[in-house]
Amino acid sequence: MGEIKCQQFEQFGDFVEEVTRRGVKLVKLANYGFREAIRKQGGVWIEPRVKLIATAFSKSDNVIMRWEETVDAQQMVTVLALAGTSQALHNEQTVMDRKASLKMRLEMEGLNVADGEWSPQSIEYLLAHSA
Repeated sequence: MGEIKCQQFEQFGDFVEEVTRRGVKLVKLANYGFREAIRKQGGVWIEPRVKLIATAFSKSDNVIMRWEETVDAQQMVTVLALAGTSQALHNEQTVMDRKASLKMRLEMEGLNVADGEWSPQSIEYLLAHSA
């Protein structure tokens, strides 16, 4: 199938336009809480952040289209590091509202929306195990 390329978009509208132009029917939408070291006030602070990600895969072009937005969390982010996996939980209502709004916008464009995120690894795995 060849190398899977990633195309990053700064604006959500540009992402949606490209997804519809390529005829892609499924967009995956995910949100992750995490902690990040930020330099401020002469020191390093560990700040809670939340990332909202939209991805779509064009099989005919072998391209993952990706848009993301990162915001400071106003509430605590809990990182669970378990054997073999990790999760970052958050209860950031503004991000959840934004995710719901983006989902409705995608559906208005006639796109199907699923939870999750496309990655080169997930696509390669699916292609290798669905033959």
